[in-house]
Amino acid sequence: MGRFVIGLLLLCLIACGSSNLSQVDLPALLVQDGDLPDTLAPDQLTSVWIWGDEAPRPDRFLNRTFSHDGQPAGIAQIALYSSTDTLAQAYTGVHRGQGGEPLAGVGTQASSYDSGIAVGAQFVRCHALVSVQLVKDAGATMGILLHYLQRLDQRVSAATC
Repeated sequence: MGRFVIGLLLLCLIACGSSNLSQVDLPALLVQDGDLPDTLAPDQLTSVWIWGDEAPRPDRFLNRTFSHDGQPAGIAQIALYSSTDTLAQAYTGVHRGQGGEPLAGVGTQASSYDSGIAVGAQFVRCHALVSVQLVKDAGATMGILLHYLQRLDQRVSAATC
């Protein structure tokens, strides 16, 4: 009887965690007031899969583009995975495609890069893979990127863990 109850509780926890992913408000997670300087304005929400074959398709995903003086200035993408194995594969693929150095202070696994044109990072938190790229000509720096990532990580953690 005890094993049955424990099994039932585990099944409920797994099912509840997966069903909650469908209720996560992705647009609200991606950007909020105070995340970025005024030079980087939130622009369009899109559902174009930007990682191609680098990462397996998630259960849900959304992009938010950014602009500076009417010109493209960056993109943030959040992808939600019910399977932690698939999430791990996705991070490995995105990291391999973007490159970068390990990044502390966000997610459970993270890396960042500076391409000379843009600064970017990707991180994993619970059921989410997040990737952000910001154009340096729009005033983006590693410091600005890290500030945004830390705020985003707090919201992602609250919504997906």
